[in-house]
Amino acid sequence: MRISSQPFLLSLILLLAGSCVEPIVMDTHEDLPVAVYCVLKDADTQYLELYYAKGKTKQEYVPVTEAEVSLFSFDEKVAEFEYDGSEWKLDYHPQFGNKYRLVIQLADGEQITAETSMPDNVDLFCFWHHQFPDEIDRENPPSYTFSFSYELRLLNRSPSHPDTYGSAYQGACNLWIYARNQWSFYYWMPEYMSHNEFITTDHPGVDLFNASGISLKELPCFQEESLSQFNQYYRRALNWMLDYMPDLPMCREFVHINQPIGFNNGQDTSDPATVHYSKISFLLSTNFAENNESRTSPVHPYNLRPIIPYELRYEFISVSDELDRYLRDLYVRELNKDNLSMLYNTENVFSNVINGVGIFGAEIRKISINGAMWGYRESLYDIYSAE
Repeated sequence: MRISSQPFLLSLILLLAGSCVEPIVMDTHEDLPVAVYCVLKDADTQYLELYYAKGKTKQEYVPVTEAEVSLFSFDEKVAEFEYDGSEWKLDYHPQFGNKYRLVIQLADGEQITAETSMPDNVDLFCFWHHQFPDEIDRENPPSYTFSFSYELRLLNRSPSHPDTYGSAYQGACNLWIYARNQWSFYYWMPEYMSHNEFITTDHPGVDLFNASGISLKELPCFQEESLSQFNQYYRRALNWMLDYMPDLPMCREFVHINQPIGFNNGQDTSDPATVHYSKISFLLSTNFAENNESRTSPVHPYNLRPIIPYELRYEFISVSDELDRYLRDLYVRELNKDNLSMLYNTENVFSNVINGVGIFGAEIRKISINGAMWGYRESLYDIYSAE
């Protein structure tokens, strides 16, 4: 009996047609959420990533190449992102303190929006100060006769006062502070720095979700075997931390601080033995070289100096409220700093994108500045109160 090939061919056609149905439907991107990743920076060019969220990794995402993407400052349209064949970008430098709104009009008529605010133009200053023998008990002097604390300052410099330290910053802000090794006292460009593993602070607004489980006094660099290698001057520059904050928990890689409006550290800054510069200052400490070895600067090979805490710099990142919540959620999921801007699994992560997923935020990255405030504590208060 001969079997007709017609039913078989019909079945094969239907099978092949059926195997093409799914890709054709998926290519229309129906029912796929749109993922938006845009962090405004203190720079002249801004970048945006725009995808159809097909899966849980970037490799599974489908780029959106056709859309109208506008940036508004308050209610005024200031610029449009353009797709250059590989990425979305625009030439625009955001203004400090301004509110921004992102509006994305897709080809199918759907609109996606998100809002954020650019942080204020603040810098982190380190104020060094001596407490001289005539200010303290000569019979029982504390070891922290040399110390320093940090303070946020609003940079409102003008052409007539280009070198001022600005004014004390009393606004709310979100800070992610990293300790960075400084290879040379005279040369501290970020490309010549590396991250330190541990950092701590006495700031009341610190979030200890990344606490390491060890305290400052447990670091190898604060053991007598290490301290004994330093001369008296350097020991005084180190021992005040052991005297003042031995039990502060060390955090891994960074400290996360939410500083409120009108921040006050709650310290008695009238105490002559205090290490706080002002009511709005806070302490930072990190790991340092465990022996008094000199390091060679990659720029000035004959400039040899030991690396100790006051030759460190701190990289601090001031972020918008939205980006702060997003980054914190990512880190709680045990993801490290290097991955924070490259994550595409949006489950249980904060998003401020309306009709989509992802984040629209803003950040300012800077390296701390050492303020050369030397002298009597009374003169420091005069400087501070005169502002």
